[in-house]
Amino acid sequence: MTPLSQARKIDTMKRIFFMFGIVLLASAFLITGAELATRVLIGSTNGGSKFLISTWEVWYTVAPESFLRFENHATIKLMRPVLALPGWVLFGIPGLILAAVFRNRDEDRLKADQFKDHEESLYLFDELAQAAAEEEGLSDLPDDRAPSNPNDIVPAEAHYAEDPVDDDLLPDRDFLLGGKSHT
Repeated sequence: MTPLSQARKIDTMKRIFFMFGIVLLASAFLITGAELATRVLIGSTNGGSKFLISTWEVWYTVAPESFLRFENHATIKLMRPVLALPGWVLFGIPGLILAAVFRNRDEDRLKADQFKDHEESLYLFDELAQAAAEEEGLSDLPDDRAPSNPNDIVPAEAHYAEDPVDDDLLPDRDFLLGGKSHT
């Protein structure tokens, strides 16, 4: 068996255990809903309420026929202590453990792939422009983005820095433009 096929087999097993954990967590949520329904039904007949309801009681309340078939089964003595736990504990804790332990942790590889994709997208326009310039035969032209001589740059004239609004033209009380105010 090659190392690559063995790694794929391990990755597949991890995914199966992770999905089984997710199924157990979903079952825990469903059983919690059934436990709430059982709490309402038991509370109306008993007159009291219990803090924790066992899976045994939930099963008996929700599906009594299947419960009675299982009660006559030979493995009932082994299962009774397990079924005494609440359903959310019975299914939720193993599901949480399986989902946490077997989740995909290839974050470094994922981050490297995302960085590579991001980097490629940043330089895509430059690469396309370079390819188009080479195709048109314009690749030997100088770069037109940078000035050829910084001394060629002419600064703006001084009158552009002056305030264009004359104080005489401002309204008497213009708070935004700082006009005249008579107090």
